[in-house]
Amino acid sequence: LYKEHKDTFFCNNTWSRFEQFLDTPTPRVDLGQAISGVATSAIDVSDGLSQDIGHVLRLSGVGADIEYSQIPCEIELEQFRNEIKIRNLMLSGGDDYEIAFTAPVNESERILEISQSLDTRCTKIGKITTRKGLRFIDGDGEGLVIRRDGFEHFRI
Repeated sequence: LYKEHKDTFFCNNTWSRFEQFLDTPTPRVDLGQAISGVATSAIDVSDGLSQDIGHVLRLSGVGADIEYSQIPCEIELEQFRNEIKIRNLMLSGGDDYEIAFTAPVNESERILEISQSLDTRCTKIGKITTRKGLRFIDGDGEGLVIRRDGFEHFRI
């Protein structure tokens, strides 16, 4: 969310909490180390979910279907989840510093154990497909259109 929308959605206390996420992120280093050997790929989501997952898919030669409703968001945003600005931020906004990773379905229990041992929430948001490209799917199984992929470091 942009500063000019501060009073539109949230009280100052909520914005302070959101600003803290941005100013002092908590990188999931422990999780990254713990899933090594279980995950088949992983990436830090710092330039936007769409863009960062796209890097993994492109380099792996596969695609993915991501269920938008399964992407975690802060409770304050949940009621606005389907507004276009919020959806675009959730899919292509940056500075999340979470880890997106892939793992075989048969490793689900192991991932859950790792997640619980670190007291770090892991959420399955989609699946890898043989059809190349990234597709975000709404609750009705329809594809979602997003305005941009994510932050580009060298865009002029």
